[in-house]
Amino acid sequence: MLMQSWRDFIELFPHLPNGTAAAFGTLRAVGGFLVSAQRGEDGVVAEPVTLTSTVGGTAAVLPPWPGHALAVRRLGGGDAVPTQAAGRLSKFDT
Repeated sequence: MLMQSWRDFIELFPHLPNGTAAAFGTLRAVGGFLVSAQRGEDGVVAEPVTLTSTVGGTAAVLPPWPGHALAVRRLGGGDAVPTQAAGRLSKFDT
């Protein structure tokens, strides 16, 4: 309900019922990623969502904001990370 990553991409709050607030910290996702996110009762996922790579590689994320592009920034410096979109799925190098 909080996060899925078994289909080779990370999906946040895929089956959380409407009207339910939730948050999680450092859940491990496929590919060696640690993910933290928070969602309000209104279904809006708060920014920032953090994704920490433990082994490098490419991350694939299905953004929880339909109709909005995924903006990725490095922690610390805030430098923008280029993303590649394929439909709603966004991929970026870590």
